[in-house]
Amino acid sequence: MGSANNCVYKPNLRFPFLTQAVSSSSALKFIQVMKRFTAMLKDVGWLWGVVFAANTGLVALSRLYLLIYPVLVVICMYFTYMRYDEDGNKIA
Repeated sequence: MGSANNCVYKPNLRFPFLTQAVSSSSALKFIQVMKRFTAMLKDVGWLWGVVFAANTGLVALSRLYLLIYPVLVVICMYFTYMRYDEDGNKIA
């Protein structure tokens, strides 16, 4: 565990005997990723929906197309990191 300045104590209400210390920097990174991802979904979320729906149709033809789902997720995250900054603004 880190020092008290770097960790936030989060009690587990469901299982009180388990506790979780979350680093504030990791929580900040997660929020930055979500800002990027939500900005991407606002711009081209409909297109990713069409691509995933088309792939679902192709899965009916062959189960081999199931392998495309992880590839699409990686491509989606790559474009999100390349097109948007930490605040969710589009990079020119």
